[in-house]
Amino acid sequence: PVLGNADYDDQAGEVSFDVMVPTNGANAVFPLTIEFFEPFGNVQSGPEDLGFRLQTLAYDTPNEVRPVTLSVASGKAVRAVVLDADGNTSEASDPLIFGDGDPLFSNGFETP
Repeated sequence: PVLGNADYDDQAGEVSFDVMVPTNGANAVFPLTIEFFEPFGNVQSGPEDLGFRLQTLAYDTPNEVRPVTLSVASGKAVRAVVLDADGNTSEASDPLIFGDGDPLFSNGFETP
């Protein structure tokens, strides 16, 4: 899945973004399910370490851009995987980082 166009609402504690699954009926058995996760610790962790599941979304139109809104703390990230009707799983998406900035600097080592 591809995640993009993020907008974070600090007051609501929500992130809104778009998701799209670039595939067709020849490569996946529809309907698809997209699962969204908040990674534990390192946002670049592998698929075995996706983290806390935030939400699932039914997806039945190939290449459709869909809006999503999730409750997530600022400075966190969201990743997604897709499951098709036969139980096949996609690779995890790149992390969508939003809010307080890049979690790379969250430990404050760069502060004097």
